[in-house]
Amino acid sequence: MVKATQGFSLIELLFTLVVLAILVSLAMPMFDQFDKRRLIGAAEAVYSEFQFAKSEAIKQSRDMRVEVNDGSNWCVGVTDKDDCNCTVTDPENDNACTVSVFDVSADDAVDVLRTVRAEEHTGVAVRDGTGFNVEFNSLRGTLNGVGDTAEFQSEDGLRLNVAVSRMGRIRLCGPSEPVGGYPQCN
Repeated sequence: MVKATQGFSLIELLFTLVVLAILVSLAMPMFDQFDKRRLIGAAEAVYSEFQFAKSEAIKQSRDMRVEVNDGSNWCVGVTDKDDCNCTVTDPENDNACTVSVFDVSADDAVDVLRTVRAEEHTGVAVRDGTGFNVEFNSLRGTLNGVGDTAEFQSEDGLRLNVAVSRMGRIRLCGPSEPVGGYPQCN
């Protein structure tokens, strides 16, 4: 008569735990990469809006404003108006961050919403005290006023800056160390 066995032996259980530990240790660096990629994605999206504002100021021969609101519910908006609220998502609203662009198909100018918001980049915040407004001059793309820096931070503490100089130079840099191939800020 053959005796039926139930469950796992101690060796089988230990072997399974060792294999799981190896797999988890191999996967952990990937989770760090997700935070880094989210941080870089948010900073690059905002960098792109700054570049857009500068190029449109020169192209359309009118000043363009960029508004950066800080905190965990941060937002960034570009407008050709005197002021805007980057939390407004309806381009028909007078407070929306819109830029008037020529639509060839309509043969007329239309207002296009230009915002980047925190909900599009989960796990990334703009550090408190780093929100600001800048205005690109229509003549050369320099700033009307002084430059400033918005500091983005991931949940695990990585930081990346979007810095705008008085001369209109826009760059991405790490405030304390290089991040994602971007150099340390000077």
